[in-house]
Amino acid sequence: MNTTIRSQNQTPLWGWQALMLGLLLSLPSTNQAGLMDYRDAAELGDTLANLAAQSRHAQLFTIGYSTDYHTDPRQPTHYPIYALRISESTNERIPDDPRKNSILFEAGMHPREWLATESCLMLAEYLVEHAEDELSNVPSLLRGADVWIIPLTTVAGRVLDDLQGGDPRHYYPHNGGWRGNGDTRECDDGVNVARNFSSGWDHATDALGLEYRGFAPFCTEEAVALRNFVQNHSISMAVVIHANAQKIWNSWGDNDITGSYFSGWKHRFSSKENRSE
Repeated sequence: MNTTIRSQNQTPLWGWQALMLGLLLSLPSTNQAGLMDYRDAAELGDTLANLAAQSRHAQLFTIGYSTDYHTDPRQPTHYPIYALRISESTNERIPDDPRKNSILFEAGMHPREWLATESCLMLAEYLVEHAEDELSNVPSLLRGADVWIIPLTTVAGRVLDDLQGGDPRHYYPHNGGWRGNGDTRECDDGVNVARNFSSGWDHATDALGLEYRGFAPFCTEEAVALRNFVQNHSISMAVVIHANAQKIWNSWGDNDITGSYFSGWKHRFSSKENRSE
């Protein structure tokens, strides 16, 4: 997990830290074969749409598109990148409330990391379902800040990686899964969206392969969509979730509440079938 924190967030940080812990501990359900049951890209869209339709606390937005050039370069497929806003009380006329701080959860920049995306979906469901449950801490958290969730940034890459409707046994058979986006016009592996931002771009590799940074910063639709979203919303704290190498990387250290809990629970994420490579 990587985090970027901008100051002046008036919401108690411990509350969001506990919520982040819950995010990581929200493992997907298992099917009859004992494997984790994931939602594919289409089911993800349906889940978000249903949350927005059924609750006054949720609004769904399309912030950009992710394009698959790999399957048929002559007729590329464009997939929407969704962002769900969860608030104490959403106003359909106001897509952002500048009077309140906001926290952003983003996942799926590397599409083969299914666990990160599924955890964000489960977090969205939990927040919406408990938005009026005073026995939980959700109402108090939402009174202090809005929550934005982008559960799958590199949608086209996830479509390429997921070969059988969310079954973790069936994924792109090379390199441990599809890691880049769907723009294979320059590189057969697509562009690594996490390497396509201006910060650190000069130090990323320009060699074609899994780490390919793209021909220029923000040359990918996905990176542009995230940049434009953050620049046009009152984001006070951003949590970028990755699920790499069966490990939890804690940027806070072990001397605070979040770090100690993360370290204590990290062994729960040892299953190779959780598609978090």
